[in-house]
Amino acid sequence: MQHNPAKILTDMLDASSRILRLTKGITFADYLENEVIQLAVERLFEMLGETLGRLVKTAPHLANKIDHHRRIIDFRNVLSHGYDLIDPKIVWDAIAFHLPLVQTQVMKLLLSIEGP
Repeated sequence: MQHNPAKILTDMLDASSRILRLTKGITFADYLENEVIQLAVERLFEMLGETLGRLVKTAPHLANKIDHHRRIIDFRNVLSHGYDLIDPKIVWDAIAFHLPLVQTQVMKLLLSIEGP
C-alpha cells in the first residue's frame, strides 16, 4: 500500500506537536517524576520515527530534506526494541534540542507539497 506523503508529514507534525505540548513548561526533573508523560513522549517518538520510515519508502526525496532522518528512525527502533536501554536524558535532549528543528523542517515540506 502506497502512503500519501502529505498524510505522513501531517502525522509527523502531529506527533512532534503533541510531544512539545506535553513537555511545555516542565523541567527535566518534572519529566523524570512523571511516568505517564515519559511513556507518552516515548510512544509519540516511536510514531514519529515510524512515519518517517514510511516517508523514506514513499518519498525519499522528501525524507532526505529532514536532518538526521536515519538517526530519528534508529531512535524509534531503540525506543521500541531496546526499552531497557532508554536514557531519559537522551529523550529529554531530543525534545529540547532536536525536535523543534525537525518540526520546522516537516512544516516547510508540508507547505511545499500542499502549497500556501
